[in-house]
This record gives sequence, structure tokens and C-alpha cells, in this order.
Amino acid sequence: NGNELVGLNSTFEHKALYSSDVGPLTGECGSVIFYYENPDNKFCQIIKKLEPFLKEYNYPLGPIDCNFIHNEQGSWFLEFTARFGYPAQYIQMYACDNWGEIFEKLVNGEFIGFKEYLKPFKYFIGSRIWIPEWPYGKTQDDLIEDPTPFVHLTKDLLNHISFVDVKVKDNKIVTGGTDGELFTISAGGQSISEAKENLMNLIKQFEVYPMGYREDLGENIEIEKLKSWGFWLPT
Repeated sequence: NGNELVGLNSTFEHKALYSSDVGPLTGECGSVIFYYENPDNKFCQIIKKLEPFLKEYNYPLGPIDCNFIHNEQGSWFLEFTARFGYPAQYIQMYACDNWGEIFEKLVNGEFIGFKEYLKPFKYFIGSRIWIPEWPYGKTQDDLIEDPTPFVHLTKDLLNHISFVDVKVKDNKIVTGGTDGELFTISAGGQSISEAKENLMNLIKQFEVYPMGYREDLGENIEIEKLKSWGFWLPT
């Protein structure tokens, strides 16, 4: 917020295209996110070591997306990027209400965290929904401008969706034809398994062939191992 790092959260990314980490690596196929209730924990203290560096280089305001690998020997910092992560940001847009106010407070140096904006869940999960030939940067010719993936779209589902490669034609939402990544759909829960179940129930409301997504989001997160290394996770 111009003075300190606030609103800290962790994102568990799933890179491979298919379940069980099979297939080509994408930027990210889906993620599990949780927000830290108290910054006085091991991971937040690691992140806050960036504050002097950011101040020295006059980084003004905005998001910092940091990547780590954690193991029994410690936390290994890979990189940071001065932007929101994707599709993590789409999941955050579902997790938090009133982004207009969030950004207004941020640019005025008044933002102190997401707590007052969060929906009443401990974990949030989102999945990229795609059609061939994503992630190869093109859409299969016979699927361009196809309305089929959206025939079961309801107003309630819209509250969970951030559109990407779509457009409106003849008053219908159709596939856009740019790269095949249609949208990210998100849900929440009091546990990772509950959030995932809620997400799968949403996806199945409009599931049509050849729409693709990962069915195992969150299943490979070793919570107990992370806790044994001193990390805090919501329980």
C-alpha cells in the first residue's frame, strides 16, 4: 500500500493441463487460495522481508506476486512479478467483494487488507475452463463462435465466472476463437475439499464436450507436511 505489504495470501498453483499433473505445463490451470488472518506467522514474515527492497526501489502501490518452493530445508524464493497472478486474480475477484473500493483505498494509501471484503469461506478455488487447442495459442476451427458451452449459463453461475476468450454474437455468448481459454470459474468452502466439491458442482451445471478442466484441484496439497514445517493454514 506504499508503506507495507498487506492483504497477504497464498496460492497453490496447478500447472499441468490434466489431472494427476499429466500433460503439458500451462501458466496455471487452477488454484487454491487462502488469506492470512494474522501477519505474524512464518510465511508472512518471509514475504515482509521484501519491504525494504521495494521501498529502496520506490515501488509505489499495487500487487506483488511471489513464487516459492517449500521443503523440509526451508523456503526457496524463485521470483516476484509486479502484477496480479492469473487465474489467481479471477479467483480473488470472486473471493472479495467491492473491488472498486479496494482499488480506491489502495491508490490513496489507505488499504490495510482484504478481511472486510472476503466472503465467509476459509478457502477459495478456481479452475480454468478451456476448449482445444488451448494452451497452444489457438482455437480449433470448428469450435470458433460456438454457443454450446454456455447454453446452461444462469445468473447464479455468472457470479462465479470471469470470462476470457468469449464474445457476444446474435445476443448469445459464444467462444471467442483467440486461444480457447473460455473463463475461470470459482467457489469457496470451509475446507479445500468442500471448496473443490462446490466448484465441481458448478462446473457440472454446464459441462459439455469438448470442454476441459482439471478435476483434482487441491488434492495434492500436503497440508500436514506444510504445518510440520511451521506454516499456518486455516482449519
